[in-house]
Amino acid sequence: MAENTKKTVYFLGAGASKDSDFKLPCMKGFFREGDFKTESYPNLSKFIKSTFSEIPLKDLNLEEVITFLELGLDTFGTFGQHPEAYKFEARREFGEYVNSRLKVPCCGCQKHKKIFNTEIGGSNSQDSIITLNYDLVVDNTLHELSLKESKRNSEPLLSRMHRVVGQTLVLDGPIASIHPEDREVGHYLKLHGSVNWVYCSSNTCGNHQLFFVGSIGDESLTDAPGNLCNLCGSPLVRVIVPPTMQKTFSQFPKLGLLWSLAYRELNRADIIVIFGVSFALSDYYLRWLFKKAITEREKENRPVIFDIDIDGTIPTKIKEITGCEPKHYSTLDAYLTAQTET
Repeated sequence: MAENTKKTVYFLGAGASKDSDFKLPCMKGFFREGDFKTESYPNLSKFIKSTFSEIPLKDLNLEEVITFLELGLDTFGTFGQHPEAYKFEARREFGEYVNSRLKVPCCGCQKHKKIFNTEIGGSNSQDSIITLNYDLVVDNTLHELSLKESKRNSEPLLSRMHRVVGQTLVLDGPIASIHPEDREVGHYLKLHGSVNWVYCSSNTCGNHQLFFVGSIGDESLTDAPGNLCNLCGSPLVRVIVPPTMQKTFSQFPKLGLLWSLAYRELNRADIIVIFGVSFALSDYYLRWLFKKAITEREKENRPVIFDIDIDGTIPTKIKEITGCEPKHYSTLDAYLTAQTET
């Protein structure tokens, strides 16, 4: 990408993680019968049985479970009644289960490296990666790519993400905006949270406004959910967000910045590569994000969109949302071959 002055935004969904070296599960089929035959997740199991009794576990959609669970903890969703106590534990167990299902080795994905070269991992890239996935496939890949960058005094894309989700500090102390060096460069943005992000759930605590990102490759340096917040003593909570974004921006204030940056990056992009995103109707914030970022641009200035997805109906959804006709590829290899030939 060193010679390419066009700004590219890579937008990844669950299909990209399924097509990775690690074959991670998609939203549907995420739950496995065998995982619930032990006593590891008693409260989550109780919630699923009481809420989805007519649906086999293997047919459940992860996004529906987290959405219904969040509604069950909300005073509106419970019609003014106090949520049943076990649901709070079910929400905690949900985070633990997602983390266990999405664990990957602390190494990069060779397939992803065919898309992301060392330039995007380093300091000079204007390109961005935006993902809806909770897993660490991209994180580990960017970590390996940043280690290979030859330039010194660089600020790799992964480090930039750490700085954006935490507190902005300059030499003289904290500032209210993002770091000056982060205003005109590419970003790595995880719009639905991450299995290695935690925050303080107490909305009166200063740490409530921040995300704390776990170290890649060394879990001993990572804050675990349940550890006590160093400001108020409340247990830290894993940042895993439902696609409906139910009350999300008040519950996780920092996500407002990430979504605003995602809008900016999509709005500035010359090329958008969409990989494994279903654009489900329940993900209406995502659909709004794409619609606003792209359709407010003049038609002659809209981006070129590539879509990588085995589902041939996705291009129709993308055109309905953005007004742009995407070039569709059913496999990653087909996309990569086409890029080599151009």
